[in-house]
Amino acid sequence: MEIRDYTQQANIGIKQNSWQNWLKSLVLLGTGLYMLVLLLTGNIGHYVNVANPSIQWLSWLVVPLLLSLGGWSLWRTVKPAPTTIPANQSRLTTTALVICTLPLILGLLPSRPLGADAVNGGVNIAPLGLTSASSGDIAPEDRTVLDWLREFGRLGDPTVLNGETVDVIGFVYRELDMADDQFMVARFTMSCCVADAYAIGLPVI
Repeated sequence: MEIRDYTQQANIGIKQNSWQNWLKSLVLLGTGLYMLVLLLTGNIGHYVNVANPSIQWLSWLVVPLLLSLGGWSLWRTVKPAPTTIPANQSRLTTTALVICTLPLILGLLPSRPLGADAVNGGVNIAPLGLTSASSGDIAPEDRTVLDWLREFGRLGDPTVLNGETVDVIGFVYRELDMADDQFMVARFTMSCCVADAYAIGLPVI
């Protein structure tokens, strides 16, 4: 007959669950504070398209949600309920928590906009879906690279804009087949987040 020490097994399970609860609380609180810092500094735009109203309010909504969940988890950790938890129940939770800590570790690195070294596959000078008429309502000095490409698509003949003053911010990019005196002022644009970002450029001739 095999006799097992279920009391010792339960104690191990409770200890494992305790440090997991502490880690879960720290991850939730840390992620919430990290998101708040990104929003207050404006660096959130390096990761998501804050020009999209729905993404903007969702970004602000997630901060109190994460902080509330972190505070609730911390309170439960400080005042745990008298329950017995098997030791083998925590393996999946540990893996998930380790994965969730990766964004916080990456957050220690300074965030910066994507530049020329992130261009993969060239720069688009006429992206699809940029024939919006709204660009014509923006003053030339206030237009971004994306606004100018929209204006090119709206007018159909970019030569009518000769002589216009252009003031944009971007990085210099050159294709291999460009002449020595040609380059592009490029920027990355995104629909939702940095995962779908692609480079667009304004030719300078």
